[in-house]
Amino acid sequence: MGKKIVSLNAVKHGMYSCPPIETMAVLRENPLGYIKLLTGLINSFHPRNPAEMTMLEDIAQLHWQRRRNQMARGARISLAVERLELERADLRRKIEKAPSLDASEQEVKQKGLRGIADSPAKYREMLFTLRTLMDLAKRKQFGEATHYLNRLYGEAEQQARTRGKTICEFFNTLEEAGTSHSEPGPEQAEAEGEEPLPASQLGEWRRTLLDLLNEEREEVGRSGTTI
Repeated sequence: MGKKIVSLNAVKHGMYSCPPIETMAVLRENPLGYIKLLTGLINSFHPRNPAEMTMLEDIAQLHWQRRRNQMARGARISLAVERLELERADLRRKIEKAPSLDASEQEVKQKGLRGIADSPAKYREMLFTLRTLMDLAKRKQFGEATHYLNRLYGEAEQQARTRGKTICEFFNTLEEAGTSHSEPGPEQAEAEGEEPLPASQLGEWRRTLLDLLNEEREEVGRSGTTI
């Protein structure tokens, strides 16, 4: 019996296997349950020949397989829920252990991350914000950068240095240029006496913006290592 059980170690779900005793042992099923099922069908339908008996055996096996599927589905759902709870618990532990900013949200809102006191949490969040801005610039979603720019430099942009101000201006200019290209169209712009900016010019500005963001990210990374 031990060798027979070991020979079934490769069984993953047993969905299509016939229900011998050895298979049930590996899948932790009760063989008496299948025997009772088949016996009940025989007592109910009283097969008169091998063909009818075969049909009853097929019915019993199909019912047993459906039962296996339901149990497997329930187990997979339970496992997924358990993994999700473990991931949530791990995330909560990381959040609780992570250092917080040494400033209130109101101070960050006014001064930006650039203007608050130095801390590991500050530089970590600045790097995340800069990566997000670079992703938005690469996807040409310039209008969605306002929140992250305010988060980085402050709503009043008082703490934004020359590079920071230039980055904000590039985002605003590229957003306006993209809007003028998409909404009025070249015909309306020409009718108003304004020529649309060439795509090559917009591409050059976007590359310059990405270079500035990369310079900002490298500087923040260097400053963060000294904290």
